[in-house]
Amino acid sequence: MEKKKYRIMALVTALAGYAGGILSAFFASEESRKQMEEMVSLLFSGTSDGDFLSAFCSGPLFVLAEVCAGLFLFGFVLIFPILFFKTYGLGYSAGMCYAVLGSKGILTVLFGIFPSGVLVAVLMVTAAEDAFPFSLSFLKKKRTAGYLLVDGIKVGGLPEPTEAPVTEEKASFALERYLTRGLLLVLLSCASILADLYISPFLLNLTAGWM
Repeated sequence: MEKKKYRIMALVTALAGYAGGILSAFFASEESRKQMEEMVSLLFSGTSDGDFLSAFCSGPLFVLAEVCAGLFLFGFVLIFPILFFKTYGLGYSAGMCYAVLGSKGILTVLFGIFPSGVLVAVLMVTAAEDAFPFSLSFLKKKRTAGYLLVDGIKVGGLPEPTEAPVTEEKASFALERYLTRGLLLVLLSCASILADLYISPFLLNLTAGWM
């Protein structure tokens, strides 16, 4: 039940980011629209300057950032903003394609943006679902004598913990499990690199005649 709550929070954040990006696209400047039109034409012509580094930074890096944030005491404050930022960009790109190309932009969205974008978004939701409670667990471990200890300093009165203390063995197992799942998500997100560099250009070139 607890995990379901975090999954819903992550999904709401992702959908809010995507919707916000789409809305922002329709209020974009004329210069931004021209830049998007040029980028789309490059994608369809097969002359886009996509490379491994840019593909990594637009996909696996976001998943890795969420996983790493979950390893820090106050990392939970970054997890959902990272997810929102990524899905906002995804929504903005999709909205701009539709705003610039009209109904023809749907093909660009389906074959040029969604193959990698949706994959990364799904993996980021899963990562956030794990990372947020894991980061919060560090706060729970800091509760002692009715106070929250941050770097050894008492910063506020909190109720006494009602849960049994976590043993070192359980904590080690939880960390190992979290890192294993996190590494798996990062590895899976690397498929988005293949989508950006090979699959999407191939599909866009294949459907260029439909535009």
